[in-house]
Amino acid sequence: MPQPWPDRSAALHTFYARYPQLRDSEEMVEDGLVVMEYAQGDRLFNRGRPVTRLFWVLEGEVAEAGTKRVSGRPFRRLRRTVAPGQLLGLYDFLAERRHSTYAIAAVTPTRVLEFGIRSFEKLLYSHQQLLDLFAPLRTLERLRTIPLMSTLAPIERWYVAEAAQWHQFAPGDLLFDASTAGTTTFLIDRGQVQVTGEQGEQFLLGNGAATGLPGLDSTARAVTAGAAFAIPTNVLLQLAPDPPIVDLVEEAKRLRQEAVNTLRGIFPQADVTRLLGFVSHYFLPDPQLLLAQGEQSDSIWVLMPGSHAHVLMPYRLGGALRSTPADGPNTFAEAALTAPAPIPATVAATANSHWLRLHHADYEAYQQLVGRTGTNAAPRAGRGAVAVPRRDFPWLQSGERVLWPSRRHWLVLIRKTGLALLLLALTFIGFTVLYLLPGPQILLTAGVGFVGAGAFALFLWGLYDYWNDYIVVTNRRFVRQEHVFLQSIHLQETGLEQIRNVDIAKSFSGQLLGFGQLRVHTAGPQGTIAFDFVPAVERVQRILIDQMNERRSYREAAGKIDIQQSLEARLGLRMLLPERIYDDEGRAPPGGSGRWSWLEWTGLPLGRREYAAYQQERVVWRKHWLVLFLRLFWPLVWLAGLGLLLFSELLLLLPFVTIPLTGPATIAIALLALIDLGVIAWRFADWRNDTYEVTRDEVADVERLPLFFDEQRRTARLVSIDNIRVEIPGTLHYLLNVGNVRLETAAMQGEFTFDWVGNPNRVAAEVRRRIEEARQREERERARQRARELSDWFELYDRLHVEREGSRG
Repeated sequence: MPQPWPDRSAALHTFYARYPQLRDSEEMVEDGLVVMEYAQGDRLFNRGRPVTRLFWVLEGEVAEAGTKRVSGRPFRRLRRTVAPGQLLGLYDFLAERRHSTYAIAAVTPTRVLEFGIRSFEKLLYSHQQLLDLFAPLRTLERLRTIPLMSTLAPIERWYVAEAAQWHQFAPGDLLFDASTAGTTTFLIDRGQVQVTGEQGEQFLLGNGAATGLPGLDSTARAVTAGAAFAIPTNVLLQLAPDPPIVDLVEEAKRLRQEAVNTLRGIFPQADVTRLLGFVSHYFLPDPQLLLAQGEQSDSIWVLMPGSHAHVLMPYRLGGALRSTPADGPNTFAEAALTAPAPIPATVAATANSHWLRLHHADYEAYQQLVGRTGTNAAPRAGRGAVAVPRRDFPWLQSGERVLWPSRRHWLVLIRKTGLALLLLALTFIGFTVLYLLPGPQILLTAGVGFVGAGAFALFLWGLYDYWNDYIVVTNRRFVRQEHVFLQSIHLQETGLEQIRNVDIAKSFSGQLLGFGQLRVHTAGPQGTIAFDFVPAVERVQRILIDQMNERRSYREAAGKIDIQQSLEARLGLRMLLPERIYDDEGRAPPGGSGRWSWLEWTGLPLGRREYAAYQQERVVWRKHWLVLFLRLFWPLVWLAGLGLLLFSELLLLLPFVTIPLTGPATIAIALLALIDLGVIAWRFADWRNDTYEVTRDEVADVERLPLFFDEQRRTARLVSIDNIRVEIPGTLHYLLNVGNVRLETAAMQGEFTFDWVGNPNRVAAEVRRRIEEARQREERERARQRARELSDWFELYDRLHVEREGSRG
């Protein structure tokens, strides 16, 4: 029989040494607390009894066991040994308030601290983080969303979470090989792992997949950085029937094969053994809103066989929602693989449903792995998207799709190539006349051929000039480009949210031939982007207005999603699931240079360098090396001359020098050289200290003199930037891929100019990417603030309602 242990103070000292956070609540901790000593075989509690006390093991061991009834009969054993420092009974208290196992002392003596359940509830009320001290709640929340763990009972998942170790891995790390396979089970939280099966087949596995079970895989190696839960196999053996762990291995094989078959049905041309590693596996134990109508989805969601969902759509605009059941296998938001696309209906997962998620950026990474590009590999193109090669518009960013590209009317092509066509026609006539003339006409033929070659070159020039002047409407912005070969490039762009008005004008000839002028107005100081001779200008206007409205609806829908997620987090209902397999942190930004300069054809780095330091929080650009070269040219010439003079004087290699340069002359030359070196160092430091910077929230133009003499710093918030202009103004700039990036704001200071930066299109792409991220963060923060206000309102309302009902009663 258990007996009270007299040394209560020593037991409490051990307890407080383990949990010093509870020393300020000694009264509540010790209220109803007793220290008991059990002999081997003494029972602490029985299965099925209410949880009235919690047991913290001080010394010895406690054996816990139970059965799981399958098809009406005891089938699965549950065994574990509770060591000192663990709290026994907590999981049952949080789950069902009844013990699901029985516990006996395994050795003599076994001493435990017994807490009354009411005292423990008071502790929970005063210490909100108390459960995190006693139980791995975050691990449990993640494990309950991993499909393999859905086969376990809640109490069994608690025990697995208690035994799980957080294992981080880097690319190339070996998780296990043939000699260690089966000793540790890995449940991938995030990242990608390549495994080799028992039969030699190879798979890539992504978030939520399992490997390492006995008889499942022989080797596993990390492909990307990530983390997994490492669970000793003997822990799982305690949860499985005889023969050991067979049911979990078979379930893991079934889940993997089911995912392969489902993906093969959606992507018949894909290498699904590789595509599987770019997919996240989710088991959703509770109802969950996955997609909201109007939101722009970034992933395709796959409902697995045997699972169910609800699709909610309004009967009419603004009307009540109607629910339509959906059964797996099924797919939602397929267009997101092309680019983030608006969702036509709300999709909600039912409880205990199994899903796959494929992010469009991970799908692009898969296409690069297997050597496929373009949108044809996706199940379906985005609504309204135009299938164009990305090389036609290399400034497109990840997730951005072209909705309407438009060059000027064919009348402009005739105007640009009219003279060349006339000369080509005259050349043809000239060759015809020369052919009819008797005798050889060598000089005339050569002259006509020379004119014809010049006319053909002029035609190509006009065609290239026409082809590279265009406007483009994407799902994020409006872009206008004017490109003159070997002369200049001017690119203007504005986000759809910054557009105020879209005007069109058509002349009499435009009415007849179907073209007009488009004027897009923004809030910037030079806030009008105009383009003339636009064919089907009314359609372009309609597409722009529709996209502006769609973008506004997306922002509203995204705000609603953020509000819901904040409320779910406040109520403890939100499940934090990894969205991506591949992580873009630390990578250079998307968006190329916009073209290839002639220096890139030579293989030299001069045309690709933008002299930037890419960091996660900050990017710093400096002016092009040509600016430094121009500043240092004459000082370097003087230094070379002084060095040559000094060298010649010392070695007497200038016999024509009539005045001997010795003594003071040598010292004077050396001093001048030192002064010149100082000028070079000053100008280099001055070039290096002048930077253009962009962070997560702002841009800065910094001009700083060396030695801390003077510093000027202009800043602007990213969300206040309305327009971005890229200018490559001259032939030299064109050849070296150097230009200016102008950022227009509606503030008094108006415009930020990044002058003489290398690869200006890439600079503009990075700024645009960070502007998008900053605006999304700002919208999310506003939504979270509204959610906090709503939750406070609901909490106060419930409190007042309860008080009112109590006063009535």
